Amino acid sequence: MSKILSKWYVSLVIAPVLITYLTNHFSLPLLLGDWKLSIIFSLIIIIVILTIELKIQRDDNKSNEIIKKSDTETIRRLLGFLNLKLIQEEVLQNESWNGYPHEAIGSIITYQYESRLLENKLIDKNLEVLFGNFNDKLKAFTDFSSVHMHGSPHPDFLIPFKDPEYRDKGWVDSKKIDKLAQDVYEELEILIGYLKREGYWE
Repeated sequence: MSKILSKWYVSLVIAPVLITYLTNHFSLPLLLGDWKLSIIFSLIIIIVILTIELKIQRDDNKSNEIIKKSDTETIRRLLGFLNLKLIQEEVLQNESWNGYPHEAIGSIITYQYESRLLENKLIDKNLEVLFGNFNDKLKAFTDFSSVHMHGSPHPDFLIPFKDPEYRDKGWVDSKKIDKLAQDVYEELEILIGYLKREGYWE
């Protein structure tokens, strides 16, 4: 009821009725001098306005469905390049001192490349911002770790520099990498939370 009363066109009923009541004894046009005609005319106007509003709302809903479908396809393509479970378990929630599997890092690099190709493909502006935040944190993580970790002598893993000569620095760097990974994880949680709330993710 409150939604109906909040509509401005409800006044189209109230105003003519009030005018008819106040001016019933004066020489006015037939419309204002007859209660029935006044109310019927007002109801016709409201029906016309409601019909137009309903059509606009349906068009908006249809447009939103098209937008959502387009964004859902883009999201699936993006996250398809990112092995989320592997990255969460082996990178974002794992200490870098233990090393990261090449497979997980390779997934991140592939995602970063593909996300640049799909840049500006998202129509949902909130989603675009969230992906942008996530990508920025991920870039900070990969930029730093790429120069402070190496694969030798473990070809399947990237590890910080643990040689005796660089061990102390490697330990400090690994803590920095862990912090950057935590930042990525937090942004990923925010992103996934939004995807689930908005029905992009099940």
